[in-house]
Amino acid sequence: MLRFFCERLRQLSPDKLESVHLAIVDRFSLVSITCDEQDNPHLIFESLNAKGAKLTPADLIRNFLFMRVHVGDQERLFRTHWLPIQQALEDHLTEFVRHFLMKDGKILRESEVYFELKDRLAGSTPADVEAFLRVLHHHGMYYARFVDPRRESDRDLAERLDRICRLKVTVAYPFLLRVFDAYESQQLTKQQVVETLKIVESFVIRRAVCGRPTNQLRRIFPPVFDAAGGPGPTFVDGLRRQLGGARCPDDAEFKQALTTVPLYANSEKNIRLRLMLECLERSYGHREPADLSQTTIEHVLPQKLTEQWRVELGDDAETVWNRLVDTLGNLTLSAYNPELSNQPYSVKRRLLIESHLDLNQYFQNVDTWDERAILLRSEKLADRALQIWPDVGRSPGSSGRDSPATKPLAVQFRGRRLPCRNWRDGFQKLVEMFEQDQPGLLERLAGEDAFSAIVSFEPARFPRSKFQLGNVFVNTHASAAVLRDWCRRLAERAGLQPSDYGFITPDRNERLSTSS
Repeated sequence: MLRFFCERLRQLSPDKLESVHLAIVDRFSLVSITCDEQDNPHLIFESLNAKGAKLTPADLIRNFLFMRVHVGDQERLFRTHWLPIQQALEDHLTEFVRHFLMKDGKILRESEVYFELKDRLAGSTPADVEAFLRVLHHHGMYYARFVDPRRESDRDLAERLDRICRLKVTVAYPFLLRVFDAYESQQLTKQQVVETLKIVESFVIRRAVCGRPTNQLRRIFPPVFDAAGGPGPTFVDGLRRQLGGARCPDDAEFKQALTTVPLYANSEKNIRLRLMLECLERSYGHREPADLSQTTIEHVLPQKLTEQWRVELGDDAETVWNRLVDTLGNLTLSAYNPELSNQPYSVKRRLLIESHLDLNQYFQNVDTWDERAILLRSEKLADRALQIWPDVGRSPGSSGRDSPATKPLAVQFRGRRLPCRNWRDGFQKLVEMFEQDQPGLLERLAGEDAFSAIVSFEPARFPRSKFQLGNVFVNTHASAAVLRDWCRRLAERAGLQPSDYGFITPDRNERLSTSS
């Protein structure tokens, strides 16, 4: 911008230059406004904005960042790091910045984003800001794949991201930023990322179908990356433990909801329903799958109860219709929606069979469409859905919860035994003994990325639960299995043998290996 004005000034005649000089000296004012914490910078900037366009948190953040780098570097950094994510994300830019700042576990409202960034970069140097912009750019390119999966070049990942995008699981984006960053740095494999996306999809669909509160997801996802143990061979297992158990409906609850709860409702729920029906259709594995792009959701028993359908349903038609019309067993996909409309079952059956969808070949062997037929189809589709969206943390038939008897009674370290109240308390006591045995162990590990989920010099890194040893903070917000795995990893780096340490269970009063 400075070069632009210099070039234009060189083109002016002396008398014009004099006019510009007088205008700048007499009429140009430079105003500096300092905001206190209680001031709202949005309102201040909006009142000064001649165009009247609202300034987003992303606008404020951009200005804040580029005021902290050398003027000679501003254009280069803008074009290299900021402009690409601005062009790729467009209206999603502000939400991306919020999710980026939440990726380490902190929960933020949009109004808090600007102040959070100011706190994080307080006292930063231009080099620090440039490094921040570089990281922001990388994550912005990951985020662009979330909001537009067509940007993802890997077909398997693109397919899974498309499902997440259609489900509007934006609350999982801070977590997925960590996942894709670990994948980019080869700390997670492609298969682990695919499995992670499958787990997120199953988790969200099961909770949604069973009516679990969606507002809980805002607090579940941001810290789950670290709670799962961070990147490594056991990441997927750790994720299952974090999202499984009481957080995820089991097979019995999921199947009950699939067969009885109305799934056709508002536009948001119908987007999820359509995805589920498409996945059910694809699950048949047809060698030449039908084109689903022209299909819509079809009610076999129509949304308007006609006299013909009253006869079809029998004496209790009104009750049956009210209870089953929007349930899974009565729903399918079809491109013949106008033709089907409120037609009797004999007409609908013929058209559905001709649709070439495996989902509709079911009707070949169903002569009448009544309460019994709808419930039977619900059961069969629900059984198939259990395979498509499996329980994320349990094996079939298990509760997925640790037995109370497995809670440790004590810990032991080289013959020394200390009582403990629970897994977190036992983990803390073992880590303290590791540090006593090898002073400085935690400080060395706090500087390594591989242990960033466990130890850190920054207390804000672990917003939930932690304890402090010297200058190092140790994360304790994790499941029993993850805490045991962290203990094993710390012990291995300390050169300890499995026989040197362990947890002691109360049931048999025996030492429990951390690797079990």
